[in-house]
Amino acid sequence: MITMLKGDGGFKFDIVGESYSQPELGHLAGPKTELGVKLRCIALLLPEDENPHDRNAVKVGIVELEQNRTLAVGYLRRNDAAQFRREIEQFDIDGSSRILCEAMIVGGWDRPAWDSDDDWDENGDWIGDDDARDIGNYGVKLDLVFPLERNEEFQLT
Repeated sequence: MITMLKGDGGFKFDIVGESYSQPELGHLAGPKTELGVKLRCIALLLPEDENPHDRNAVKVGIVELEQNRTLAVGYLRRNDAAQFRREIEQFDIDGSSRILCEAMIVGGWDRPAWDSDDDWDENGDWIGDDDARDIGNYGVKLDLVFPLERNEEFQLT
């Protein structure tokens, strides 16, 4: 059984641990660009009962349909994971069920670091380091809101 959760379209729900998954996120989002990325995708939320650090842990993976796999990219925050687990009980799902929500990979910029006023002289000429870079990691935002609600319009095709 597949359950798609309903969001509010805001993609404001933060996860943790993305810093450990930069290669996976880079694979999904593509190379870093000057403007960064905002890539919509589908996340799998997988309760991880045997996690030694948190008995309520919920792993977040991004579904890569073309490869028929899911790449782990982080976890729900501890408090969010506990609430998530309490609320999914209402859906009467078993251990083989899959819980999905929309997600967005964000960040991933690589641009010249020309932001500091100290890098310009009084005439407006650039005097800073030409090789200085402002590089941002990738992150993941979920379209997830509490209380959880099933998206009845979701169709898997």
